[in-house]
Amino acid sequence: LDRATSYASVLRPSWAALVALAPEAIGQQAEVSPEDTGSHTDPQTSATVDNAGRYTAFGTEAGQWTWVDGGGLGSKLSISARLSEFSGPFANEVRGNIGAASQEDLDAAEAAIATKADADAMATALADKANSADLGTAAGENVEAFASAAAVATVQDEVAGKLTRDENLSDVPSPQQGRRNLGLDDLGLGIPAGEEGLLAAFVTKSFQRLWVDFLASTGGPSPYAVQKMVEAFTGDAGFSAFFGDQLTAAGLKIMTSDDPEIAFALTFASLQRTWIEVRWDGTITDHGARTVLGQMDMSWLSPTQVQSLKAALGIGSTPDTVTVTSPPPPLGLATARQGLGREYPTLIKSEANPIVELADQSAASLYWPWLVDRRQDGGTGVALFWSTDHGTHAASGTWLATAPHPEGPWTHHGMVFRDDVTGGEQHETPSVMWDEVNSRWLMYYQLKFVPGALNQLTLVATAPTILDAEGAPSDWTVLGIAATENYVNNAGDGHSGYFKPFRYDGGWYAHGLYGGTNNSRSAFWTSPDGGRTWQIAPRVIGHCQHIISHLQGFDPATWVLKINSGAQVERNGQLWWIGLAGPAASGGVEIPMGRIVACRMAGDGVTFGRAVDITPPLQPWEDAALGVDGIGNLLAWEGKVYAVYRQGGGAGGFGLMEVF
Repeated sequence: LDRATSYASVLRPSWAALVALAPEAIGQQAEVSPEDTGSHTDPQTSATVDNAGRYTAFGTEAGQWTWVDGGGLGSKLSISARLSEFSGPFANEVRGNIGAASQEDLDAAEAAIATKADADAMATALADKANSADLGTAAGENVEAFASAAAVATVQDEVAGKLTRDENLSDVPSPQQGRRNLGLDDLGLGIPAGEEGLLAAFVTKSFQRLWVDFLASTGGPSPYAVQKMVEAFTGDAGFSAFFGDQLTAAGLKIMTSDDPEIAFALTFASLQRTWIEVRWDGTITDHGARTVLGQMDMSWLSPTQVQSLKAALGIGSTPDTVTVTSPPPPLGLATARQGLGREYPTLIKSEANPIVELADQSAASLYWPWLVDRRQDGGTGVALFWSTDHGTHAASGTWLATAPHPEGPWTHHGMVFRDDVTGGEQHETPSVMWDEVNSRWLMYYQLKFVPGALNQLTLVATAPTILDAEGAPSDWTVLGIAATENYVNNAGDGHSGYFKPFRYDGGWYAHGLYGGTNNSRSAFWTSPDGGRTWQIAPRVIGHCQHIISHLQGFDPATWVLKINSGAQVERNGQLWWIGLAGPAASGGVEIPMGRIVACRMAGDGVTFGRAVDITPPLQPWEDAALGVDGIGNLLAWEGKVYAVYRQGGGAGGFGLMEVF
């Protein structure tokens, strides 16, 4: 998608200047000035063509430009010269209607456009064309089917505000000055009289209705337009098999390709590609998606809408991504169904953000957000847990809020649990999982200075429900140590905290620290007894710089893959880790933001593929320097997958991102 808008139309004063240029991509547009009055042999069609005019690229080597037409505002073709270009089931009618029009009126209109005349001259010329008595009976009937020119202009003004204008048309009179030039001599925009629900339709200059029109309610095609599109398909073998008996031939040949990606496409007579290309699975091709994005003016979209649009063009739909949480997904890697489009997951931030800010609750700082589905214990809605960020023991603990939906509204319950019985300090990082075998919640949290231990480690507590029958927070009972300290080949200090459990294919797994300080690495854990105790894998996870060195801002002196700041999803049968890559820090130190990435995760839990940068743009409420500095966990809710995250450090807030 980053490449979708990376090339644009080029202008050159002569064919000699254009032929020396190598296109950036097939389909790139170019134009040669009308001042070049010579001709040449087209390198693709071998026909003799004018040097002046519009071109499109058919390859990516120097000179691979094929002439399209004499277009451009400075070199419009006469209508009489273009009559032979009309073909198809309505060719005779179009030729008759256009050919019968007054040539003087047609020439006057073209002259007004070609010389970029003022609005009054253009409007007069176009009105003369439309009102000519020589249009004939058939054209007259077409004219009666449409509303007045004034009404047409009103709709054009409205539609024009949403249309992208080519830079080459910047000096064409605006909709407020006169009739909008749509870039095609033979098209206009009309309002069918008496057809309820139709905003507008494209028509020929003889007011013959075309297949392109717009419903007022949705902006989509009308039943008439859909029918004309169906009639246009010929019955190509692959296409007929897809649509069955609904196809009828109406004279338009759908082009097929040797490219295994393309099932069918609509092309020009010269076989120049258009944006209408369809894969065998029914989705738009990469070329089509790039062309659509390249023609869009996204300045009137919010950053979230732009991200959503790009995600929609790049993939199928949200259900192809499933959360890895509790209870476990029913399918494993070998049997999970395949989805369409992009292989890796990506993120779009919620418009409901922020869901919690520091001032909304009573903790001294914010850290480690964790979302769970309360329906697992018979409750309703969702619960959000969090802790302080490197606070004193007296200030630390686990906080709770509940809501009917991940986007809120939230009811705050304050601090609901702190382990004051084990003897350690700094109760933080609550990760909460449902144990369906024993019908209980398990909360994993870390303490330091636990009697008998040298450093921080992970403990576990349990509760039957999150809220009791009266709606009050349930009491949590300490079960003991879950993940012990480790000092074998440890560059850190034995730290086993920052514990991130997840469920997958019936098993219990987790990632966590393998030693503290900035030299720490990460570990992969498994549980043989349903989440009560955990065993560390013999192979630790290093800083993984070899899979993140290509990322923007990478610094080999400080950057690591932050395993304790991520979560796991399965997409199209592949397990992925989504999390942060950036400068290492410990002890609650605030650091500048890095990048959010997606990495394939192997079945051993310690091997990761090359990072894909999926960082979404900052939202206005987020800290421009710190940005997203931690992802809690992922939650599947009503057909969507949400990631809860912290931004802005301990004084920041929590937000949601939807996983696509």
